[in-house]
Amino acid sequence: MRSSSLALVGVISVVGLSACSITADGNSVTFKTVPEFVDSSQPAKSSTGDWNGEEIKITNAGVNPLTGEGGIVITVDPSATKVTASAIFAARADTESEAQLSIKDAIQTFTLSESNGFQIACAHGQDHGTSKVAASGCKLLRVTIPAGTVDKPMNLNISSGQGGIRFSGTVIAKTVLANEAGLGDLDIKVTPVKDADINLKGDNKVTLSLPSDFSAKSVTLKVNESNEADAAKRIITTDFQGLENGGSYPTAGATENAAALIALESRGLLDDYTVTLKRQ
Repeated sequence: MRSSSLALVGVISVVGLSACSITADGNSVTFKTVPEFVDSSQPAKSSTGDWNGEEIKITNAGVNPLTGEGGIVITVDPSATKVTASAIFAARADTESEAQLSIKDAIQTFTLSESNGFQIACAHGQDHGTSKVAASGCKLLRVTIPAGTVDKPMNLNISSGQGGIRFSGTVIAKTVLANEAGLGDLDIKVTPVKDADINLKGDNKVTLSLPSDFSAKSVTLKVNESNEADAAKRIITTDFQGLENGGSYPTAGATENAAALIALESRGLLDDYTVTLKRQ
């Protein structure tokens, strides 16, 4: 069994140093906090065309270190016909002028294209003096999408480098591929259609909310733990009594309109990095 995140003070302290600059002379070492500069003035982007079943791909590099709210927040709006996106940009540097240069770079990477489905992307800025690549970019990316329907379900491909992925509202989907590779949880709400593929991977907590009557041909839930008993404690399915990891659901057999696959994985090492199936 591994310690909870609250116990790893030493690790947290080391991570926090990435927000500091370090200077040393022969007698001492000095740590100085590198301030964060934020730009929330950029206008939102909106697709010119209406969504008509095309894939929506969302990629945000994020900023590292992250303080406060960050990552990707997706609002599912049943009345929406277009895809819209807005961003809060940030960078860290000893001077505001250096940070603003990296923010300016990041702003140029923020795009919403419609050449092959709908693609929203935001990358890091460049180095400018004490302002470093990884610490600049879209701190928080907000995206609004239609909800999808059973006849025209959503296909989503989402990637966050820092800050998590969170849904406000429930999407009706054929495919949801989501990957969170930094600090931040995955919390996604999906109504899967027949033969849907819902595959969520993250470095922290991974949570999927499903209808109470959902069905799937295969449900696989995985955590980064070799001890079987400890792994079981981190896999939470109490809302769906009788669900067996690796099997179909309901246990009596998948229904005619069952999803093909529901797969959740937490790559995190800590005991409180769980995978959870919740009832909507």
